Amino acid sequence: MHGFGFCSLVLIAGALAGWPLRAQEGTPAWLKDSATRLEKELAGRYGEAQRGRAARGLKQAGEFWRAGDGDQAAFDEFVRHNFAGDQVALADFALNKGAGREALVIAMVAG
Repeated sequence: MHGFGFCSLVLIAGALAGWPLRAQEGTPAWLKDSATRLEKELAGRYGEAQRGRAARGLKQAGEFWRAGDGDQAAFDEFVRHNFAGDQVALADFALNKGAGREALVIAMVAG
């Protein structure tokens, strides 16, 4: 029984130690450049006051995005479609936030 518990502990510790590496492996190489470009684009469209929210949202979305989620064009489209950059979009989100939107959308808005 003690051997099984120790083995389980070692496996769990190993899995936890490798977690950051596995998360980084799935991040597409183009993501940083795309996020930088999109931050400038969103700040230009919605005003400099929204740059901080855009940067936070892009960082959060980028942490979840994996190559299997789509290519750079899909990420760009996702961001442009889901970023709530004005008061009307923020109000709409507030009214509908419990309506099954995905965590990435929430991250883009709540930033």
